[in-house]
Amino acid sequence: MSQQYFIVDPRSRKNVLQSIGNSWKNIKHYLYKNYIKDHNDNPEAEELLNPPLSYPSVKKDEWKVFVAHRLSKAWQDQSKKNKEVRAKNKYNHRLSRKGHAGLTVEIMQETGKEETILKGRCCGKRLENLKLEDSNQMSKRLLIKLYLYERIKNGPIQDHGICFVTASATMTDERKTKSKHIDESSKLLAKRLCNRNKNDIIIVPYNPGKHWVLAVLDMKTTTCYYLDSLRPIDVNPELKQIVDSAMVLYAVTTGSDMRVKVNWVNSKCPTQPGCTECGYYILNFMKEIVHEGLQILINNNVGGGKTEYADADFDDVREEWSSYASHFIYR
Repeated sequence: MSQQYFIVDPRSRKNVLQSIGNSWKNIKHYLYKNYIKDHNDNPEAEELLNPPLSYPSVKKDEWKVFVAHRLSKAWQDQSKKNKEVRAKNKYNHRLSRKGHAGLTVEIMQETGKEETILKGRCCGKRLENLKLEDSNQMSKRLLIKLYLYERIKNGPIQDHGICFVTASATMTDERKTKSKHIDESSKLLAKRLCNRNKNDIIIVPYNPGKHWVLAVLDMKTTTCYYLDSLRPIDVNPELKQIVDSAMVLYAVTTGSDMRVKVNWVNSKCPTQPGCTECGYYILNFMKEIVHEGLQILINNNVGGGKTEYADADFDDVREEWSSYASHFIYR
């Protein structure tokens, strides 16, 4: 006897339902491709009368309904339309396989801007140390930062003196030891601080491993605000070492007499309900900080007092990112 229902942890509900949905979509595509597609012009074919022997759980009346739906003109028209839309995709859903460097070249071709301008102005005035990244999430964050930068410089958003650090500067690498990773990341961050062009609010996205967090460094007060949608008690220790060491290196390099001891603040922020939402949460955090400036962190008001973001809160991020990214995806 098969189990009729399952009890799912609320924190994993969204992920489980997405997985079920993908599996359901895949099996329908497989059945159509292997048992129905060759008979599109002959709906009365004998092979379509009974469900495949390989799937004894599929009942005959269910199979009949499924075949009729897939052979209907409405479904065929929709399928054709989807294929036409898919054919317009320039990069085959692998925008970031080329990495940040490849994307920079692409943006140069699309916008006509020189590489020095892109490196010096996009993504926080200087997008340095570009590395190849094999992750769609990396390109999303790169384009969101490009978009936010354009909104600051060419749009209605007030420029609060914000600049960004590319996530690849602090990206973990399993081939490196922990101490080497911290040392190299600290040097890259210190170099970025030296080239910040009098911008005092530094946004540093960081991924310690399968989870995104955010550090926002206020150079005027040497305070670093830490935002983690899992709301841990303590700041991530590796990120803390990277920022602390970078501040010391920055002071030595520039000869500054500023206080280098960083005051860390574990900021209050909305908490993600599951285990896959951290990326959207970090994007939303960045967007709110770009719009409101440092005051939103000082007032402990990231998320506007919400304990958890709703899907509707991400609609603007999704729409704005997809609209901006479409300039680089479609011809």
